[in-house]
Order: sequence, then C-alpha cells, then structure tokens
Amino acid sequence: MADVFISYHAESSRSIVEAIVNKLESNGIRCWYAPRDVEGSYAGSIAAAVNSCSVFVLVLNKAASESPHVLNELEMMSWRISKNEPVRVIPLRIADEDISDDAKYYIRKLHWIDAAGKSAEEQAEALLAALYM
Repeated sequence: MADVFISYHAESSRSIVEAIVNKLESNGIRCWYAPRDVEGSYAGSIAAAVNSCSVFVLVLNKAASESPHVLNELEMMSWRISKNEPVRVIPLRIADEDISDDAKYYIRKLHWIDAAGKSAEEQAEALLAALYM
C-alpha cells in the first residue's frame, strides 16, 4: 500500500491532487488516491488504503469539508488515531473558505498547512516540505 492516502473532493480539487501526487511520487513517496488506485470494491479499497497508510492528507476546501465521502474517510482515520496507531494526519488548506462544522470536529486540534491562494505547484511543495518535518 501507499505511504500517503489523499482525501479530497474530486470535482473541486482533482488538478491540485494530481500536482501533489506528481510532486510526491517524483520524490519517492508512494501515494494512494481514488479513483486512480481503487481495486475491487470502491468502499473496501478506500478502507484498506486508509487503514494501511502512514500519512493521511486532507486536501481541504469547503466542498471537501461537506463531502460525505471525505467525512467518512476522516472518521475512519479518527478511529485509527483513537487506537493509538502510528499515523500522521495533515490537512492542506487550499482555499480561503469556511469549512463545515463536521470537518472541524475531526481536525480542530491538528496543525494545518495553509496553502490557500497559492498555485497547485506551490501547494504541492508546501506539502512535500511538511512531510519531511
């Protein structure tokens, strides 16, 4: 499985996610994101990826914060954290927008990378730098 699981809202963030994946994978970091890496059942494939990643990246904007699929992934990740499993969660804020209270519930105590207003390349660079911290 991949080192990094990427959770995002496809319609609003696909090009940014592709830039992130290109940057990370060109630096030897294996990534998993749907739909590219889905094998077999969609839900089962996502569950397996969330449960085996060492880093969970949330590409955060308003649409992602309201997505039931993203919220499900966050809930799965919070379950891993509650069991003290070694996993790092990195919210990457890509837009200067309010986010839902549901998303805030899961990520309120986490350190966010604020990359709002930056190009996709700059956002990818910010994430890559955070992975090496």
